[in-house]
Amino acid sequence: MTVRKLAHALMVAAVAATVLGPGPALASRRSAVRFVKARGYTPVNKDQYHKGQALRVLVGRKPFGCCALGRKAFFFVRHRGFERSDVQGASRTGVEVTRQGNKTIFLRYGQLYRQGDPYCCPSGGYKTVRFRWNGSKVKALDKVPSAQKRGALYMTAG
Repeated sequence: MTVRKLAHALMVAAVAATVLGPGPALASRRSAVRFVKARGYTPVNKDQYHKGQALRVLVGRKPFGCCALGRKAFFFVRHRGFERSDVQGASRTGVEVTRQGNKTIFLRYGQLYRQGDPYCCPSGGYKTVRFRWNGSKVKALDKVPSAQKRGALYMTAG
Protein backbone atom coordinates (compact mmCIF):
# COMPACT_ATOMS: atom_id res chain seq x y z
CA MET A 1 0.00 0.00 0.00
CA THR A 2 1.41 3.37 -0.96
CA VAL A 3 1.79 6.19 1.53
CA ARG A 4 -0.91 8.15 -0.30
CA LYS A 5 -3.40 5.24 -0.11
CA LEU A 6 -2.58 4.69 3.56
CA ALA A 7 -3.10 8.39 4.31
CA HIS A 8 -6.43 8.30 2.47
CA ALA A 9 -7.55 5.19 4.37
CA LEU A 10 -6.67 6.84 7.69
CA MET A 11 -8.55 9.98 6.72
CA VAL A 12 -11.66 7.96 5.76
CA ALA A 13 -11.50 6.07 9.07
CA ALA A 14 -11.19 9.33 11.02
CA VAL A 15 -14.17 10.85 9.22
CA ALA A 16 -16.27 7.74 9.86
CA ALA A 17 -15.37 7.77 13.55
CA THR A 18 -16.20 11.46 13.79
CA VAL A 19 -19.64 11.03 12.23
CA LEU A 20 -20.74 7.70 13.63
CA GLY A 21 -19.52 6.96 17.09
CA PRO A 22 -19.82 8.60 20.48
CA GLY A 23 -16.53 9.52 22.05
CA PRO A 24 -15.26 9.47 25.58
CA ALA A 25 -17.15 11.44 28.20
CA LEU A 26 -16.10 15.05 27.79
CA ALA A 27 -17.38 17.29 30.55
CA SER A 28 -15.20 20.31 29.97
CA ARG A 29 -14.84 22.79 27.13
CA ARG A 30 -11.10 22.14 27.22
CA SER A 31 -11.68 18.42 26.53
CA ALA A 32 -14.11 19.24 23.71
CA VAL A 33 -11.58 21.62 22.14
CA ARG A 34 -8.90 18.89 22.30
CA PHE A 35 -11.35 16.44 20.68
CA VAL A 36 -12.06 18.82 17.78
CA LYS A 37 -8.34 19.63 17.31
CA ALA A 38 -7.45 15.91 17.32
CA ARG A 39 -9.66 15.56 14.23
CA GLY A 40 -7.76 18.29 12.39
CA TYR A 41 -10.17 21.18 13.02
CA THR A 42 -9.64 24.45 14.87
CA PRO A 43 -12.59 25.72 16.93
CA VAL A 44 -14.03 28.90 15.41
CA ASN A 45 -15.38 30.23 18.72
CA LYS A 46 -14.78 28.36 21.98
CA ASP A 47 -17.46 30.44 23.70
CA GLN A 48 -20.11 28.56 21.66
CA TYR A 49 -19.61 25.61 24.01
CA HIS A 50 -22.14 26.12 26.84
CA LYS A 51 -21.28 23.68 29.61
CA GLY A 52 -24.58 24.32 31.40
CA GLN A 53 -26.62 22.94 28.49
CA ALA A 54 -27.45 19.28 27.88
CA LEU A 55 -26.49 19.74 24.18
CA ARG A 56 -23.25 21.60 23.43
CA VAL A 57 -21.54 22.50 20.16
CA LEU A 58 -18.23 23.61 18.72
CA VAL A 59 -17.85 24.60 15.08
CA GLY A 60 -14.41 23.79 13.71
CA ARG A 61 -12.61 24.91 10.55
CA LYS A 62 -10.00 23.01 8.58
CA PRO A 63 -7.95 23.89 5.49
CA PHE A 64 -8.38 21.59 2.48
CA GLY A 65 -5.65 21.93 -0.13
CA CYS A 66 -4.53 25.40 -1.09
CA CYS A 67 -7.80 27.20 -1.51
CA ALA A 68 -10.67 25.74 0.48
CA LEU A 69 -11.61 26.00 4.13
CA GLY A 70 -14.16 23.54 5.49
CA ARG A 71 -16.38 23.82 8.54
CA LYS A 72 -18.07 21.18 10.63
CA ALA A 73 -20.13 21.28 13.83
CA PHE A 74 -19.29 18.84 16.62
CA PHE A 75 -22.07 18.04 19.09
CA PHE A 76 -21.41 16.98 22.68
CA VAL A 77 -23.91 15.82 25.30
CA ARG A 78 -23.58 16.27 29.06
CA HIS A 79 -22.22 13.13 30.74
CA ARG A 80 -21.75 11.42 27.36
CA GLY A 81 -19.20 13.50 25.49
CA PHE A 82 -18.99 13.63 21.71
CA GLU A 83 -22.21 12.44 20.12
CA ARG A 84 -21.95 13.28 16.39
CA SER A 85 -21.01 15.89 13.85
CA ASP A 86 -23.50 17.73 11.69
CA VAL A 87 -22.28 16.30 8.37
CA GLN A 88 -19.85 13.71 7.05
CA GLY A 89 -17.93 15.99 4.69
CA ALA A 90 -17.06 19.47 5.90
CA SER A 91 -18.93 22.44 4.45
CA ARG A 92 -17.03 24.89 2.24
CA THR A 93 -19.83 27.39 2.73
CA GLY A 94 -20.26 28.84 6.17
CA VAL A 95 -21.66 27.05 9.20
CA GLU A 96 -22.52 29.13 12.21
CA VAL A 97 -24.42 28.73 15.45
CA THR A 98 -27.32 31.19 15.43
CA ARG A 99 -29.25 30.09 18.51
CA GLN A 100 -28.89 27.64 21.38
CA GLY A 101 -31.15 26.19 24.03
CA ASN A 102 -30.66 23.42 26.55
CA LYS A 103 -31.48 20.65 24.06
CA THR A 104 -31.70 22.42 20.68
CA ILE A 105 -29.04 24.16 18.59
CA PHE A 106 -29.67 26.10 15.38
CA LEU A 107 -26.98 26.04 12.67
CA ARG A 108 -27.06 28.32 9.63
CA TYR A 109 -25.48 27.02 6.41
CA GLY A 110 -24.55 29.26 3.50
CA GLN A 111 -24.19 30.97 1.31
CA LEU A 112 -25.20 27.77 -0.51
CA TYR A 113 -24.42 26.74 -4.07
CA ARG A 114 -27.07 26.41 -6.75
CA GLN A 115 -26.56 24.12 -9.72
CA GLY A 116 -24.18 25.84 -12.14
CA ASP A 117 -22.71 28.30 -9.63
CA PRO A 118 -18.96 28.78 -10.14
CA TYR A 119 -16.55 27.95 -7.31
CA CYS A 120 -16.16 31.64 -6.48
CA CYS A 121 -19.76 32.63 -6.29
CA PRO A 122 -22.44 30.64 -4.46
CA SER A 123 -25.85 32.25 -4.94
CA GLY A 124 -28.25 29.92 -3.13
CA GLY A 125 -28.94 31.81 0.05
CA TYR A 126 -28.92 30.37 3.56
CA LYS A 127 -30.61 27.49 5.38
CA THR A 128 -31.10 27.06 9.11
CA VAL A 129 -31.15 23.53 10.53
CA ARG A 130 -32.19 22.63 14.07
CA PHE A 131 -30.37 19.84 15.90
CA ARG A 132 -32.01 18.40 19.03
CA TRP A 133 -30.95 16.05 21.81
CA ASN A 134 -33.94 13.74 22.38
CA GLY A 135 -32.52 11.87 25.36
CA SER A 136 -30.86 9.13 23.33
CA LYS A 137 -29.33 10.82 20.27
CA VAL A 138 -28.82 14.13 18.48
CA LYS A 139 -31.16 14.42 15.49
CA ALA A 140 -31.45 16.98 12.73
CA LEU A 141 -35.03 18.26 12.81
CA ASP A 142 -34.68 19.84 9.37
CA LYS A 143 -33.02 18.60 6.20
CA VAL A 144 -29.30 19.41 6.13
CA PRO A 145 -28.22 20.94 2.79
CA SER A 146 -26.55 18.40 0.49
CA ALA A 147 -22.78 18.19 0.10
CA GLN A 148 -23.17 19.80 -3.32
CA LYS A 149 -25.09 22.77 -1.92
CA ARG A 150 -22.61 23.15 0.93
CA GLY A 151 -19.69 23.19 -1.51
CA ALA A 152 -18.10 20.09 -0.01
CA LEU A 153 -17.48 18.76 -3.54
CA TYR A 154 -15.16 21.72 -4.23
CA MET A 155 -12.74 20.75 -1.46
CA THR A 156 -9.74 18.49 -1.82
CA ALA A 157 -7.98 16.52 0.88
CA GLY A 158 -4.86 18.38 -0.22
